[in-house]
Amino acid sequence: MGRRQQEVRLILAMAALALTAPAPAGARAQEPTNVDSDGDGLLDVEEDLNANGKLDHGETDPYVADTDGDGTSDGREREIGTDPAHNGVIDFPEPMVFDMVRGLGAEQGEIEANVLVLVPTSPAEAIWAPEIEAAVIDNFALELEAGFVNADFELIKFALQGTLGMNDDRGLGHGIQGLFEYLPDPKVFLATALYVLGARLGGAVSLVSLIGPAVETHVDGSGTDPGVFVNFTVFWAPHPRVVVGSEQNFEWFPDFYVVRVMPQVHWQIHARFQWQAGFGFRHFDGNNSAEASTRLIVEF
Repeated sequence: MGRRQQEVRLILAMAALALTAPAPAGARAQEPTNVDSDGDGLLDVEEDLNANGKLDHGETDPYVADTDGDGTSDGREREIGTDPAHNGVIDFPEPMVFDMVRGLGAEQGEIEANVLVLVPTSPAEAIWAPEIEAAVIDNFALELEAGFVNADFELIKFALQGTLGMNDDRGLGHGIQGLFEYLPDPKVFLATALYVLGARLGGAVSLVSLIGPAVETHVDGSGTDPGVFVNFTVFWAPHPRVVVGSEQNFEWFPDFYVVRVMPQVHWQIHARFQWQAGFGFRHFDGNNSAEASTRLIVEF
């Protein structure tokens, strides 16, 4: 082989090595920032905000055009004001009157403040409850709530909830919830343990159900009574920003029981703001009543 041929082969080999060798750290920093790998209308740097190559809370996937799998691209969801990383159908909507601590599959760092208002017609009064919820680690969240009737303080509630598991396509999930309530008048402590089940029934339809035992303890020593709690809600999402549902609630103790049916609509006004409203029926303490309800939610 001639000397010239050897030189040509050496040059070609060096060129091939240069093309396959990883770029130095300094060169990576100079990579273009106007790349949209998945074509969803959002630049990669707008999706992987901390550039660590992982899908973290609050981020979308730069290599998947529809991160939450709801049929609307990430870019389009940002445009219309919904959260491209959160699908109310896949992650399961929460019942309005008896909302969960956080949705199944909650991620660390999720924080929500909301207030529920119920207005029955008999007796005519305003029942309202501000609360704050936070997912302290993935799949585990805590809640603190205060309850009022008109201007009177009625109860303080602490709750916790854990997700036990979800299948691969997040179409089926389950968890547990614990509720601990104290009513200063008539000095009663309530403890409730619930099993939570969420299921996507196909398309935009989903079901959320909570069921479990409860214990009512009178602090004055007059006794302890068992109880049971059942809540199930069927949801339909006709639009990425709208969910329609019907919530059925039943609570029973030896001295009273509550039956509630509450048709409702949830409107995702913005990625961080949701408004819910409903109108239904309540049977409580021997009284039948129409009942209006609303809840305002702010997520951080």
